Amino acid sequence: MILVFHNPNSTILGLISSLYSLGSIASLPFVPFVSDRFGRRIAILFGSVVMIIGAVLQMAAQDCESARLFSRECCLFTRIAVAMFVIARFLLGFGIPFAIVAASSMIGELSYPNERARIGSLFNASWFLGTSSKLPVSQGSTDHVCQVPLLRPAPRSAHSR
Repeated sequence: MILVFHNPNSTILGLISSLYSLGSIASLPFVPFVSDRFGRRIAILFGSVVMIIGAVLQMAAQDCESARLFSRECCLFTRIAVAMFVIARFLLGFGIPFAIVAASSMIGELSYPNERARIGSLFNASWFLGTSSKLPVSQGSTDHVCQVPLLRPAPRSAHSR
């Protein structure tokens, strides 16, 4: 259990992977109430604040090697870090439906009828635009998880065909 982030067991991996979806499912009963009662803008703001809290909490979760703790303090610190990471994943999942549902409804309500389909399509394509804008930043990174292998140069054998 000491090196959870470097070698997690299947239970921890499953928990971390599923909590984003479980957070989204847990928030779905509240999304229409908040959007209708307080308005679309407040729902988007609420979802964004919850996701920012989750992102900060996820960023703050460190393992023992990052924190440079001794072995006696490491076990407790690792458990706290895993709990922080798990709660952060749940909060990220909890906040996203508020922002997405309210934003898509707001776009449909505020756009002109003859432009509604195009603007709605741009809203759905914005994930791709955000991911594409991340690529130049992450290519300079030494973290190989952030880099996209599709943009690396092809081998000479592929060019000769």
